[in-house]
This record gives sequence, C-alpha cells and structure tokens, in this order.
Amino acid sequence: MKSVRARKSAKGAGMVETWAAAPLAELELRQAAGGDLAEDMVKLFSAAYPERIGPAVFEDGEWTFEMDGKRWQYAQSRFLPKEDASRHEEFRPLYLYRYALESRDDPNPWQPLADQVLSRRFSSYFSRGRFSSNPGALRSPFYENLWQARNREEAFSQQQRITFLGWSVPVHRGIAAPLKKAEARILALAETDPKIQGWIKNLDSISSWNWRNIAGSQNRSFHAYGVAVDLLMKAQPGMETYWQWTAAKGIDWRSLPSEKRQNPPSAVIRIFEEQGFIWGGRWAWYDTMHFEYHPELLIFGTGRKPEASFVQGITG
Repeated sequence: MKSVRARKSAKGAGMVETWAAAPLAELELRQAAGGDLAEDMVKLFSAAYPERIGPAVFEDGEWTFEMDGKRWQYAQSRFLPKEDASRHEEFRPLYLYRYALESRDDPNPWQPLADQVLSRRFSSYFSRGRFSSNPGALRSPFYENLWQARNREEAFSQQQRITFLGWSVPVHRGIAAPLKKAEARILALAETDPKIQGWIKNLDSISSWNWRNIAGSQNRSFHAYGVAVDLLMKAQPGMETYWQWTAAKGIDWRSLPSEKRQNPPSAVIRIFEEQGFIWGGRWAWYDTMHFEYHPELLIFGTGRKPEASFVQGITG
C-alpha cells in the first residue's frame, strides 16, 4: 500500500496531482507505481527543503514544485522556472552524486533513483563532455533562488554572524540553527572526549561566506551563498588538508593514504551529517576542512532525512 497521499482536482483543462509534504520515511517514492526520474527528483528536493520548496505537483503533464510564488519544473537534469523549461539546453545541468556514509545496513529507498541518475553521467546529460561542450551555458538559477543569493548584494543580505566554537563567522541565516545544534553537540562531547577537545584547540580558522566561484570553474561556490563552512586546523608536518594544496607541493594527491589526511574527529563528522551537511573529506578531490549544507545529497545517498529542518529565518 502506498503511503504517499494524493489529492486530485481539476484545474482548467489539466489535472493537478499534489502529494502532501510528508516525512521521507512515508514517501517510499520508488514503491509508487510508474515513478519516473522527474517525479522522483521533484519529490527529492521537496523533501530536502520543505521550508523553501512546496510539495510535488503533477500539472499539465509535468512534475513541478513552487518556490517563492513561482513554479519550477525538472527539465532534462535541470530545475528551471516553468517558462524557461523549453530552453533547458541554455543552462548547465545539476550535478548529483552518491554521498555515502561510512556504513549502512538498512536499505536505501532512493537507491534505484541514485542508480538511474548516476548511470546517466555517461549519457549526454551527465558526461564531462557535456559540461565542457557548451562553455557559454548559463549557470543554473536553482540554487541561487533557493538561497536567495542571485548576486553579491543579495547574498550578503542573507548572512548572519554567529559564534561557532569560539569563532565569529558570517553564515547564511538559513543554516544558523543547524550549525548551532552541531556546535552544542560537539561541545557536549568535548567535555569527556580529549580528541575533540584537542581538535577544537587546534583550529586555526573557521570561515564561511565568500562571494566567489569554484576555483577554475564558472560554477558558483557554495561559500558564495554562505552555506559552506571551512574548519581549518593548524598545519601539522606530513598531514594534508586539501588536494590542490597537496598537488602544489609536488605530492601525488591521488595516492595519498587516508592516514595522511588531517581529518576532524569522526564524531564531529557524524554530527555535521546529522544536521544536513556533507563533508569534503569523502570526496575523491578531498577537502577535509570543508562542510556544505546539502540535505538532498544525504537523502539521495543514504535514504535518511537529516535531523535538522531546513532554513529558519530566510527573508522572503
């Protein structure tokens, strides 16, 4: 029996089918008969950002959601305003990947969707050639609208200065609450865990908002939105933090063993992930100081919805 609840009503000549915003455990999207990629992608992001994105709606033959009074559509690997969906070739596609935790015993209901999307990396939509074949493609407007950071001034207006582990840091106001929850848990564990105590004392800097693109890319860094946080430890001889810094030393960063990476304590990493942040140390192009708010990737990769509720206090 499906646990998604449908409501159908006539709207003009078309049929509108709306799924109630339910907890991830109740969605069971892959058990829904006839589920397709567009449907699952819309529902995935609706589940990940319930305070910003409305429930999935099937309208005029397309799966859509509403954000800030505008209807968005999944169009060939992109989320675009409905009026721009026919021009999808002009925009760069979204890039999803399987973010896997250290261990997982229970089944992931999103696994079939992950397999379907990831297999398409080798198709025209997801291959490296696709990203480079149209260098003039426009940046996807989705995340800029999601974070209400379409330009530097707008992004700056969304920043809120918080104290995190003793450091004053400007972050997007939407992730202030998850960060403070993470801080409270880290400090609670530090009372009895010398390893976490040492990690906190060894922090050299904590930074977040920085209006810039990803190095060597036309894609906007998530630091530009204030939803990525770097917790940089003081340098230790023989230990590496970021793959580009390693490469600059003439070291083969691809073959660097994990024990040579300067990682936060595993308990700290888990706390961040519970609050909706992914950790850059799990990337092949490792960045062990980096945490980035991406609940959709945690759901996509693990089947679990992060504990934290997205976005408290974003201005509309």
